[in-house]
Amino acid sequence: MPSTQTLALSEDLTIYHAQEQKQVLLEALATSQELELDLSQVGEMDTA
Repeated sequence: MPSTQTLALSEDLTIYHAQEQKQVLLEALATSQELELDLSQVGEMDTA
């Protein structure tokens, strides 16, 4: 299992995309010990 994986997210991180983003994150975490997120292409993020 690789120790670190970089995951580039490009969709907005909002309530409208939460379920699909959760699945992407869980799949990435299942194959790596650490996960680095590249959020440079994310235009909007819910923070509440």
